[in-house]
Amino acid sequence: MSQLEALPIAPVRVVFLGDSHVAYGEWSEWLPEVSPLNRGIPGATVFHVSAFAKTLDLSRTTTVVLEVGTNDLLFHTPAEIVSAYRELLRQLRSAMGDSAENRIIICTLPGVNNRVRWTGIDEAQVVELNERLKALAGGGGVEVFDLATVVATGDGALPARLTDDGVHLHGEGYQKWVTALAPHLRRGTTFAD
Repeated sequence: MSQLEALPIAPVRVVFLGDSHVAYGEWSEWLPEVSPLNRGIPGATVFHVSAFAKTLDLSRTTTVVLEVGTNDLLFHTPAEIVSAYRELLRQLRSAMGDSAENRIIICTLPGVNNRVRWTGIDEAQVVELNERLKALAGGGGVEVFDLATVVATGDGALPARLTDDGVHLHGEGYQKWVTALAPHLRRGTTFAD
């Protein structure tokens, strides 16, 4: 995190922000035409990302892709996490400015697989948190990208073929994520379009 805090954010259109799911994505190679910046932090919670985001100059960023919350489920209830998310969204909107073209895309959690390896996270809590995250969309430039549906089954269980450790995605999972998300980043369309 200290390295990322020291690095300036050049005027980029798209910033990926979040936990290890973001950190381990090769976004600039998957999406070279939008030149995204990766500001993912392994092990981060919503609370960490909120503190970290205060160090970022997002004034020239038009899109923040946000994926965080899995680590939070080890310590907090879905209701507590969503409360922290609301504050993070307020903070990001303020940092990005009031332009109508600015957007924050919340990605739902991809899930976990406790059969591949015990994660300590209840799959039902993943489902509950994802439902609560979906309710945050609608207005203020906040949209939800349903990553859980793209890479999983919606029941909180990440398919075994997409993970080695029960939490992190394989390349196939990232490819599915990018394939579904990329058209909206390239054209700037909303997920309702």
